[in-house]
Parts: sequence; C-alpha cells; structure tokens
Amino acid sequence: MNAFLCLCVVAVHLTVEPMGLWSYGTFRYLTVFVINRILCFAVPAFLFLSGLKLHHKFDKKSVDVKKFYVNRLKKLVLPYIVCVLVYFVYLWWKGWVEPKYLPGYIFLGTLVAHCYYIVIAVQLYALFPLLKKVFERFPKTVTVLSLILTVVMIQFVHIPYVDRFAGTYIFYFVFGMFFSKYKLYDKLRNSGRLYLLCFVCFLILAVVHMRYLYLQMVPGYVYFGAELMKLLFVFCAIMFLYGTFQRLADRFSVLVKVSEVINDTSYSIYLYHILLLYLLRNDLLKILDLTVWGRLAVATVVMYGSIFVYSWGVRYLKTRAKQNKQNSGSVAL
Repeated sequence: MNAFLCLCVVAVHLTVEPMGLWSYGTFRYLTVFVINRILCFAVPAFLFLSGLKLHHKFDKKSVDVKKFYVNRLKKLVLPYIVCVLVYFVYLWWKGWVEPKYLPGYIFLGTLVAHCYYIVIAVQLYALFPLLKKVFERFPKTVTVLSLILTVVMIQFVHIPYVDRFAGTYIFYFVFGMFFSKYKLYDKLRNSGRLYLLCFVCFLILAVVHMRYLYLQMVPGYVYFGAELMKLLFVFCAIMFLYGTFQRLADRFSVLVKVSEVINDTSYSIYLYHILLLYLLRNDLLKILDLTVWGRLAVATVVMYGSIFVYSWGVRYLKTRAKQNKQNSGSVAL
C-alpha cells in the first residue's frame, strides 16, 4: 500500500500541467481532473500508515524518546533538509527564488508543493511519544477528539498555512493507531461484508465528490461541505485500499516482492520525483515539439521508468554490499 501511494503522488503531479493547459468541459480535461482529484487520499493514507506502524512497533513497549527522536532526525528531517537545499539550488539557478526566503522554505515546506507533508509528519512524530501515552489510557476518546480537531481545522479555520498544521491531518494518524490497537486489519481481512461495504462507500463517495468538485470549477458555483466530504471519501478510500492490498498480498506473492523494492526507496522517491519532473518540463521536453498529450506520455514513461530503475538499482547495490560483507566475514573467520 505504501508503494502504491508513492506512485499515486507521482500521478497527481504528472496531471497538474495538463489541467492547466486544457479547457474545462472537454473529455481530456475531465480525465486528468478525475485522476488528479481522486488520488487526494495519498497523503492522508501515508499518515494513517505511519500511525499504524508506529503503534504496532511500540504496542508492547515504551518509547525511548531520545532514541526515537534521533532516529526520526536522521531518517526524516535531515533527508528533507538536504532535499530542500537541492531544490533551492535548482530553482535559484533558474532565478525563481531568493536566498533570504530559504529558512521559511525549510520550516514551512513552501518551496515545492509536496514538502508540506514532511512538515506535518515531523509534527506528528514529535507528538507521538506523548500522544501514545494518552492514547493508551483513552484510545476511543483520543480518536474522537482527533476527528473533531480535524473537522474544525478543515471546515472552520481559515488562516495562512493551515494545511501545514498537524491538527488538520491528525485524525488519519490517530486512526492508524486505533486501527492497530483494535486489530481492525484482522476484521477487514476476515469480513467480506465489511470489505464490500468499504468498497461501495468508496465508490459512491468518489462519484459524488468528483462530480461536485468538477462543478466547483465553474465560476460562482460553491460546493458546500467539500472538505467534510473529502474526509469521508479519504476515510473510505483508506479502508478499501487496505482491505484490497491485504487480499492482493495474500494471493500474489510477486506483488509483495515488487512492492517491497519500491517501498524501500519510497521516501527518496517522494522527495525527489518533482525535481525530475521539473527537469523534464522546464529543460528536456522544451527541445521536443510535442502536444500536451505527448508531453504527458513522455513524462509518465520517464517518471515511472526512472522510479523502477532507481528502486531496483538500490536493491541490487544493497544486496551486493550485503553479500560482500558476508563474504568478508567468512574469509576473516
């Protein structure tokens, strides 16, 4: 599921350019619009999986706060800062950014569109040790309160950078913890009716939400409760996707192996895929006289092709390094 979500984020950013170039009301615009908007579950689902995995990992043991924060610093924060610096150098070379805004780019995640997720994730990881203690005592209360906070933030709070505040997404993270604590994954795997219900709800909400989002593009049309509908849609999407990948993993072992390869590099893919997209659109594709469809097709092939080559290349190098280490140990013995 994590690997799939990573590929979904790439698809979202691939469809942004065509949406800006094609006219509203055409079939081609509708196609990329639906792809772009229906994949809005990707970031909340990442946070859901983070909450689930963290709770599962520390379910029977306490969190060593110092070790936990150092680990998050090395694996999450430092790669993010390096990533922002890489993007900054490229955009500065293009003449599109100024050095004086660099601290804001780092702390607010405003340099590139997808950085906001890292800012939110850092806040939630920072909260986790305390959140876990409270959650273990009052799991249902904390889950309900997290839902209320998220609803309030998305529906009633209209301030700059509200989408970078952890409270806007905290429900998905806490629901992941709830999902782990009450072993809802077993219920979802063993209950065909529950899975079918998730699928039906996902399908209905997808159709309704996409329809009104599309109508909202018409000047003067207001989609009341859009954010609440999105929350319901994302919730059903998470449940449906989790149940789906459970069933796929149980039946197709090759899918698990392929997913593991992508999953191992998913964070670096998430961080740097837009840089490759920038290079394609701003530098390489300008050389070719292509239609919008052609640009989209080439960008799609290059992006996903690069992801798979990169992921398998990293796996190959790690395997070789592990083998060399084992062989060195054998020789020493």
